[in-house]
Amino acid sequence: MVTQQMAMLEPIYQLFEQQLASREDWGETLWRDLNVMLLNEGIDGYLSKARKLAKPIRTLPVSIPLTDTF
Repeated sequence: MVTQQMAMLEPIYQLFEQQLASREDWGETLWRDLNVMLLNEGIDGYLSKARKLAKPIRTLPVSIPLTDTF
């Protein structure tokens, strides 16, 4: 039971780590070098990945804040 629950949390945590690393990279970008289209594509990509997670994973209470951070 616990192993199954932990396995369901793994994709959420991986996606969270990926978007966190991207946000750090985006945060270091100078305003003059900012490509808004690239930023929007990155955010849309993470939203798409979150929506593609299996429904049992997407509906876990821990996954809801993940989609809110995008």
